Amino acid sequence: AVTATGAEGVALAGGVAANSELRERLKSACDAAGVAVSLAGRAFCTDNAAMVALAGSVAFEQAGPHRFTLAPEPSLSLGD
Repeated sequence: AVTATGAEGVALAGGVAANSELRERLKSACDAAGVAVSLAGRAFCTDNAAMVALAGSVAFEQAGPHRFTLAPEPSLSLGD
């Protein structure tokens, strides 16, 4: 992906970045390819599920259940 996009390196952050195996494999692959890699400190790699759950709970208490009027669109493009 670095070669295809012309990126200067790879950064790993977020909840998934706490995974030791992923961190080790990514670092090894980047080192072997001569690609810069930046790994967020584990203290900054927490999952935000608790925060999302709290926000949902507060919204539910304030407004009741959501009607979920949106339908999934699995074929939407992530590009232009």
